[in-house]
Amino acid sequence: MAWKRSFNKKVFKHHSHAIKKFGSRLHELKGINCPTLIIHGTDDSLINLEHAKKYVKFMPKAKKFYLEGMGHDLPEKYIKPVTNEIINLISGSKN
Repeated sequence: MAWKRSFNKKVFKHHSHAIKKFGSRLHELKGINCPTLIIHGTDDSLINLEHAKKYVKFMPKAKKFYLEGMGHDLPEKYIKPVTNEIINLISGSKN
């Protein structure tokens, strides 16, 4: 990860601090009552996949889309499948 542009070792610390300072907003997810797509990489080292799985359960109209092997970034090979899922969500398609 060190070779990537904009890599900052302090990001995890900053995210953790923000979460501790402001607390969980998990309970607020129940108020999201519109179609929602949870996109998450199975190899995300910043935010564990278990969090995404938990979020889906709280949102009544959420759909999950987990990308095998993807981390916290969005490599080019995942752009088409992600775009297709977003289009399906917007169009109301069940594909």
